Amino acid sequence: MIQQAGCFAKCTSKLWVENFEACKKHWNGQLLFSGVFLNVFSPLQPTVLQQIDTRFYFASLSMYERYFMNAHLTMDSRAGHGLEDSFFDILVRENISHCLLPTPPVIAGVGGGTGAYYRNTLKRALKEKLRLYLVRHDRKFARLFSA
Repeated sequence: MIQQAGCFAKCTSKLWVENFEACKKHWNGQLLFSGVFLNVFSPLQPTVLQQIDTRFYFASLSMYERYFMNAHLTMDSRAGHGLEDSFFDILVRENISHCLLPTPPVIAGVGGGTGAYYRNTLKRALKEKLRLYLVRHDRKFARLFSA
């Protein structure tokens, strides 16, 4: 089915995306991820893209096969280098642009690694929207976001 469709959306088991349709509207035919940004609200430290959130993303089959199909081979759990870090490394090394979602996905469900339930409070949703707004308007990261 994926071969025929030529693309897919991946969501980690036991999770779902409450605003899937809003995220899907940004599909660019290639890749769409969420980035994990640090220091967005800190005026004394620079904002950095730390990793790619691999709980949910969209990918064309060609882009996935070309760049990410073997990303798991570079993981090193002992060193704390997970799949999110491997995806980030590929994004940087291959200079991939226009691949970050301009809408924060609202992920709900039970985390497989922790067993914790994701709570989507209004405060959290507003904070994520503000964080993404600030990062999208930072020249340093603008090229990473899809239109």
